[in-house]
Amino acid sequence: MKYRTDLAIESVEMYDEERGKSGDIDGVEMEKIQYDEDIKSTRIKIIDPKGEQLLQRPMGNYITLEIEGLVDGDAELKDRAAKALAEELKELIQFHYYLKVLIIGLGNDKVTPDALGPYTVSKVRVTRHWFIIYESDGDEEQACVSGFIPGVMGSTGMETAELIQKAAGIVN
Repeated sequence: MKYRTDLAIESVEMYDEERGKSGDIDGVEMEKIQYDEDIKSTRIKIIDPKGEQLLQRPMGNYITLEIEGLVDGDAELKDRAAKALAEELKELIQFHYYLKVLIIGLGNDKVTPDALGPYTVSKVRVTRHWFIIYESDGDEEQACVSGFIPGVMGSTGMETAELIQKAAGIVN
């Protein structure tokens, strides 16, 4: 039985299980980073159509940050986790005057274990409306940031990927 997942790391695990071994996957680059004993990152980069086919997702960068004990963790752990996340984002996003960023809060805000994405977007300082009001095409100090919480198919009846594609088309 083929399962559907939103996480690239789970797609890699399922592909490895299907073929009975782990290791290199054609068209895919993987890097694991251990920030601390309780914080690790897995970067997956799908670089060609072969990788797209094998993992059933489009070319691009996929990052999973795993943090043991974050929910009940102390402020020090949360601070280290925030720094690790900032490092991962720096790798993806190179700041420039015209930078536009769309933050997507994947998950279900009605189910606590799945609410991190929506909760996180609610904490992001969105700025796109300022760029529209002041008719600005860029800024030296801040990016044009939009936030979107698409919900889940079970509550919207729509594929999340389709909603994100539409939102990305509007903000660009």
